Amino acid sequence: MKQFYNSLLRGCRLKKLDRFVTFMLVGTLYGGLIFVASYTPLSAQTEISVGLDGQLEKFAAEVTALSDEVDAITQAYVDGKPLDASFKELIAHWEAVHIHEAIEAEAIYLYPPIWQGIFAMKKTAEKKGATTDMALAGERTKSAFWQALGGLRAIAHNEHAAPMDMAAAHDTDEVDGSGAQAIAPAVNLIELTGDDNMRYNKTHFVVRAGEPVTLRFKNIGELPAEVMGHNVVVLNRGTPVERFGIAAAKAPENDYIPTGAENAASIVAHTELLGGGEMDEISFTLEEPGDYPFLCSFTAHFRLMQGSIRAVSESEIDPVDMIEEQLRFALEAYRKGDPAAAEALVLKTYNTVFEGLEGDLIERDPELVTQLELDFNAGLPSLFQEGAPESEVQMQYEAMCSRLKTAKRLLKEAESERKPIF
Repeated sequence: MKQFYNSLLRGCRLKKLDRFVTFMLVGTLYGGLIFVASYTPLSAQTEISVGLDGQLEKFAAEVTALSDEVDAITQAYVDGKPLDASFKELIAHWEAVHIHEAIEAEAIYLYPPIWQGIFAMKKTAEKKGATTDMALAGERTKSAFWQALGGLRAIAHNEHAAPMDMAAAHDTDEVDGSGAQAIAPAVNLIELTGDDNMRYNKTHFVVRAGEPVTLRFKNIGELPAEVMGHNVVVLNRGTPVERFGIAAAKAPENDYIPTGAENAASIVAHTELLGGGEMDEISFTLEEPGDYPFLCSFTAHFRLMQGSIRAVSESEIDPVDMIEEQLRFALEAYRKGDPAAAEALVLKTYNTVFEGLEGDLIERDPELVTQLELDFNAGLPSLFQEGAPESEVQMQYEAMCSRLKTAKRLLKEAESERKPIF
């Protein structure tokens, strides 16, 4: 098929419009999506494997001890004994063992099932559920511990293994096109792809206003630029995307970048028009806070290929506020019937934002940190998995927000008491 397509491209003598139609027909048959895999240098991969391999025996002993604790709690529940102290001891033990640190560093996707198992045990005890329910929750927890050990063993014995983060395990850069990327990154880097199906892989980004932004764009399709070219054109706030897209269609001689004073003033920056397999990188600064639209300006592509970049000021970048915003997006996704996206968004928020706050918080209220870890990794995710009623999800969300409010106060106290380094 590829040879046929290439021969057609070389031999075609049609006018530009007719050639476009022909290529679109052939491209529709031939076009497909290519996924870009990440790469970690072999030296780093080997270092990861060797480091873990030397600790597997220790990890196995820790998992055995943790599993024994789970069995003891299950038996205590059957015997009608109080469990509050036992759960605190189990959580403290889990957070102190070496395998906990290894999972966080090398395979964070193995982390939530453990918390979900512990949460299921606590929930059963609080609701005075059947002993069989406690037994099942206990087995779920032990299974998660052993699966985590198995995952680390696989990484240690695989010379091509690399650390896997939550983003890789849960591809949730967009939830119904609204705000799933509303976490301001430490570095203003946007990585974007377009394909032969006229789709960007992401449509929403957040950057810091007044700081340079690097945008890397790759056309991961196979069709040439003449028939399926893609670019990224970043527009100023308030620019009507449809008006600009229509004007762009009239400028094929300028790679679909419209000329004229008004259109030129609307453009912040743009990449080159790329064919399949081509890549471009640009830099720009969004000076003022607000939403900046972006689109592909090739003829009519803006209908499917458009998104927005939100520039936020320093005063807007409050991590706890960002967490609460992400939780609201998760609830919205759940209400729309997408529990998997809701769960993944909560886990990603934990991994990308909350973990960075734990250091200051744990010094002031370690129990609060433990409870929030349960909330992120088990509380809401478990309810999403169970298909719980929206009222129950809302109650869990409100309880979590109450704890986050306390966390925000403690973080402000820590910041006010922090001594300058220089």
